[in-house]
Order: sequence, then structure tokens, then C-alpha cells
Amino acid sequence: EELELTTVAGESAIIAWILGDSSATLAAASCMNVEGILAPAVRPPTVPNGKSRLRMSVSSDHSDDDMDRVTAALRKAATRIANWQKADMAWIAGSGSAFPSARLSSEELER
Repeated sequence: EELELTTVAGESAIIAWILGDSSATLAAASCMNVEGILAPAVRPPTVPNGKSRLRMSVSSDHSDDDMDRVTAALRKAATRIANWQKADMAWIAGSGSAFPSARLSSEELER
């Protein structure tokens, strides 16, 4: 299954995954960190509002296995962010929880 992420186009060793929202970007950076991958969050004022992103670097020292591990971690982070955002939208629609993401089980967050 292909992983679709919004990135900055260019021929560079730096890959920027643009999430837009600062909170989502911080959450994604945390997810990557848990997986042992350095992907710092870049947020305003470093980038314009709505353009927050993760910044990753790739080098010739990275093996195919390393890249597979990064891809799996990105997929897991993207899934968790999407689920958190769904939970937040449910809360906005009236679920009544002050912490909507906390109401999801770990299995729901992983989906």
C-alpha cells in the first residue's frame, strides 16, 4: 500500500513532511521518536502558519532496511494523527470529552 504524504519537492537529502497543523506535527515527531527515528518538528515562526512539518535527512549510509523502518514509522504516525484528528472532530461535534484522543483505545489509535 502506497503511503501518500505531502512533501516539499526538490532534489535534496532533506525530506519535509508537511502536516500543516503545529499540534499534529508535534504528535508526529513524538511518534517517530518512539520508533527511534529523528524527525524534528519545524513550526512557526520558522515556517509560515499552516506549514508545520517534520524534517528528515537521508544519506547513502541508510540501508534499505533503514528506509523500510522509516516508512513503517511514517505510516504508523500518519495513521495515529488521522485517528486523533477524527477523535477531535467527534469531540467538536459534541462527544463531551475535554481530551478526545484519550477516549480512544490503543487499538483504535493504531488503525
